[in-house]
Amino acid sequence: MFTLATTSYFDRRVAKFIRTHPEQKKQLAKVLRGLEADPFQPSLRLHALKGELEGLHAVSLTHAYRITLT
Repeated sequence: MFTLATTSYFDRRVAKFIRTHPEQKKQLAKVLRGLEADPFQPSLRLHALKGELEGLHAVSLTHAYRITLT
């Protein structure tokens, strides 16, 4: 099991995202639980980023949204 550490900035952004997109609340919870269980499971589609975000990784929330990780 892994520990998911968030920042206050992330927590504020998640709250705003959920207010704007309440239909994504269950999917977000599922992805965050998956990250805690095993961030390398294929369903999360963990991938390294390139360009300005090089050095970070991301998981997909939906086709349009993703969560970046350090």
